[in-house]
Amino acid sequence: MSIVEQQLAFLSLGGPVVLILLAMSVFGLAIFFFKLIEFSQYSNGRLRQLETRVIARQGSRAVALDDSLERSASPLSALVLQAIQWLDEGHFAAELVREELEVRGKELLVKINGLLGFLEQIVLLAPLLGLLGTVLGIIDVFQDLAVSDAAEQSTSLAAGIWEALLTTAMGMAVAIPFSIMHWFLSNRAGNIALRIEALFTQLFTAELYKAGVSSERPGAE
Repeated sequence: MSIVEQQLAFLSLGGPVVLILLAMSVFGLAIFFFKLIEFSQYSNGRLRQLETRVIARQGSRAVALDDSLERSASPLSALVLQAIQWLDEGHFAAELVREELEVRGKELLVKINGLLGFLEQIVLLAPLLGLLGTVLGIIDVFQDLAVSDAAEQSTSLAAGIWEALLTTAMGMAVAIPFSIMHWFLSNRAGNIALRIEALFTQLFTAELYKAGVSSERPGAE
């Protein structure tokens, strides 16, 4: 029996539940790789460039940055550079710029966290679907036992339960890796959110650094 035939036989044993789990897996993997590509816009290198630009503004120092920051397609880069321009030109009040950054920053965070909920649902639903497939399989087994001969019942029971348990194993096999993927992406999204918040805060604390005020907290020894 070829590999393709073995896979088709496995699908026929699991029934529609296995097909649903496979579809969820394909959909989840597509989301995972899409988010990896999206998060590449917020790589450590690009965030470090933005932090260098903001720190340079705090100290009124000129820092040589390559043109990739200005040419970057990252929405965060465009937003931070636009905020720096607004603040340096002085045409708008700092409070107005802050409010605009808060609104656009929230929109950015919603996009960063987007689709992560689908991965979480896969983690939650996959084991339940596997268990549902097992329950339906066991129901079929007992229905067959009711009309089978006594000599065939033990063999039919063992084979039927084995087939029914396949969906439970499939559900766990889907849930475990997607749980890791969801944790990884959620952790990355949280780190990006913290660094964005720090960037926005530093944009409005430039005067503290220009005035030479210590960054230590009051009362610190």
